[in-house]
Order: sequence, then structure tokens, then C-alpha cells
Amino acid sequence: MSKEKKKPMLVGVHRGGGMPPGYKWTIFLFPQLKDEAMQFLTGPQYRHVASQYQDLARQTDPAHPSLKIVDVRPIEDYFELRDKGGVLGKINFRGYFYLDKEKKRIVVLGADKKERENQTSQAIKERMQFRLRQYLTSHR
Repeated sequence: MSKEKKKPMLVGVHRGGGMPPGYKWTIFLFPQLKDEAMQFLTGPQYRHVASQYQDLARQTDPAHPSLKIVDVRPIEDYFELRDKGGVLGKINFRGYFYLDKEKKRIVVLGADKKERENQTSQAIKERMQFRLRQYLTSHR
């Protein structure tokens, strides 16, 4: 596993901000996330995925979004946002996030272009667990 430099986390949206009634959750992002996602997404595709996270931030419980606005599934100690088709074309997108319920934060851990039909690769799981530990260590 490669070592990632510690950089301050970015804020995507603030709880209470946005159009009324506002976001119910703040979105935190690892600074390397955009570069990681832009390796396989175009600008419009990245904005589409960002809007899905914004939709989650409007939910009372992002792990169980109302009306199934996005496909969210649990994976280990975090969650997986799944999307394919539409603006993404044939890209089978996976976004990984942790819910810090105490602080009302959606912590976006990473993004992946899923290539295989089976379960999430061990390398991806290890990277997301590493980032989750980084967040928990520095934000508790």
C-alpha cells in the first residue's frame, strides 16, 4: 500500500448551506480525490457524481436515501455509492464514503472505476480503510 501525504481535508458543502431547506450533512473530501476520479471521469461526469453526493447531503439518512435517488450499499465500515449509464456511459462508478453521524459529515474516501463483476478488490478496500483511519485519527 502506498503512503499518502497528509493534507487538510476539503469541504464540498456545509451543513445548513445550499438552497432551502439546505444540506443536512457536511461533505468532507480527501484532497487527492478529484485527481483520482479525473483519471477516468470527464468534467461533466465528475459534476454528476458530485451532485449525487450533494443529494445525499440533503438526506436525513444518507445510508438509506429516500426515493432511492442514488444506489448506496454498505461495505465494511463505510458505504459504496454505485452508478452506471446516463452521463457516465459505460463507466461502472464506485464512490466510497463514511458517515460520521456524531458530526453529521459525509466523508468521501475515494472513487473507483469498477472493472470486474465480482466484489470490490482487496486493494481498494485497503486504501479506503487506510483513509478512514486517517480521518478518524485526525478528526476525533
